[in-house]
Amino acid sequence: MAWLPVLRTRGESDIKTLRDEMDRLFSSFFDELPISAFSQKDDGGWLPSIDIQETDSEYTLRAEVPGMDVKDVEVTLTDNVLALRGEKKVEKEEKKKNYHHFECRYGAFNRTFQLPSNVDEKNVKAECAKGVLTVHIPKSLETKSKKIEVKGE
Repeated sequence: MAWLPVLRTRGESDIKTLRDEMDRLFSSFFDELPISAFSQKDDGGWLPSIDIQETDSEYTLRAEVPGMDVKDVEVTLTDNVLALRGEKKVEKEEKKKNYHHFECRYGAFNRTFQLPSNVDEKNVKAECAKGVLTVHIPKSLETKSKKIEVKGE
């Protein structure tokens, strides 16, 4: 179990210190995953939900980007850091409509992921269909696991 420091300050700094410590604890938990997110949010106000799966041959990252055009999504890979950026734009404003409840999220997002060293950066592919961005990240041939048969007597 992780140790939490005793808070010695008062007021808002107590909350900030506790939040910083909780963020550190949650981040250290996710460090054990093969792909780790190390930046979460731009100042835009929303983040797409992400699923990451691993098979013997690749990692697959899926991001929910409903209502976004492909031209509004950017995927880059630099030094084993995969970056997803985009902006969901507000539809045109209609003066005649009154909104009483507004849950749709708009604005820019930025998510970055540190990839493991065993990825084949040259063959990463991305596609977007039905509001889901899918990034295929193949593992390099040199580092794929191989099962070795153990023979007995």
